[in-house]
Amino acid sequence: MEDSKVAVLLEDIRSQMRIFAEALQMRDEKFDSRFQEMDARFDKMDARFDKMD
Repeated sequence: MEDSKVAVLLEDIRSQMRIFAEALQMRDEKFDSRFQEMDARFDKMDARFDKMD
């Protein structure tokens, strides 16, 4: 295979990997946000249980 064709293929793969990595990062940020919301809810529940004691 010619060097120029290999370079084009590698650039295409690199571009696809970059898009995939960006999608994973967005998913991780979404999960982090959800976990923070859950932590806040659990903190409120803990405070309620502490008042019962």
